[in-house]
Amino acid sequence: MTDTGRVGTSTADSPAHAARPPQHRLRAACAAAGIVAIVVAIGVAVPTLLGGSAPAASTLTTARSLTVAVRQAAVPLSDTELIALLDQPAELGALGDPGRLGSCLSGLGYPTSTAVLGARTVTINGRAAVVLLIGADDPGMINVLAVTSHCSVAATGLLADTVVPRP
Repeated sequence: MTDTGRVGTSTADSPAHAARPPQHRLRAACAAAGIVAIVVAIGVAVPTLLGGSAPAASTLTTARSLTVAVRQAAVPLSDTELIALLDQPAELGALGDPGRLGSCLSGLGYPTSTAVLGARTVTINGRAAVVLLIGADDPGMINVLAVTSHCSVAATGLLADTVVPRP
């Protein structure tokens, strides 16, 4: 029997697997594609891991996601001035309404029936505020809270707080 040169035919002199076309071209193409994929992956991963220069579109900072840490204001009265408020009528300003004061105290974590030992309206960072003196857990101390004049259970507007020794 002679070889006719057709693919898929075999002769007694040649093995059956020799009748198939060589597949080394297909393997070489797959190997090349794999190498290209690895090079691309390295090209993307290395700049990302090293902190690439341009952020991805989904990580751009927007005003909605911007968080600013505002330093808490200080109570604009000295300890001596705060203690003097104990001997004066409470100047509650907008919090003079008992319901509104109770709502504010509740928002701050105090019972609505908490006694205000002294109060004075002040301005803190250009905002109207009320300084409240409230008894502390330690009987020798007084809690001092500065809140916005719109303080309520929903939004306390706590601007500053401190503790002073009771005289």
